[in-house]
Amino acid sequence: MCVCALQTSTGDTLVSSQRSVASAVKSYQSSCPEGDDGLVPVLAGMEIPDPVFFCSVEPPSLAYQKALDHALDCLLREDPSLRISFDSDTSQTVLGGMGELHLEVVKDRILKVYNY
Repeated sequence: MCVCALQTSTGDTLVSSQRSVASAVKSYQSSCPEGDDGLVPVLAGMEIPDPVFFCSVEPPSLAYQKALDHALDCLLREDPSLRISFDSDTSQTVLGGMGELHLEVVKDRILKVYNY
């Protein structure tokens, strides 16, 4: 089973039970000033920097396009710093990352984990 089949992604907050959520909401609301009972706790999100290194990827043939798209979708869920765009002028899929090593790791994962 692919990891991306799950409904969670990097940055999600996971709790052990609904009771944990209810307890956190109750505690949070009791610490709020009067009249703010409708508030629920919101955790700070992650700050993801903009990519600084880009490369294009393409399958060896159109028969592999679906497999590549699947691998890239899974990697996007796991790595919020990875960016994928499509350049309509060149008809290329462009990956953006934090550097050459980052995109080398992405390439390695596509080849080894997703058997592409």
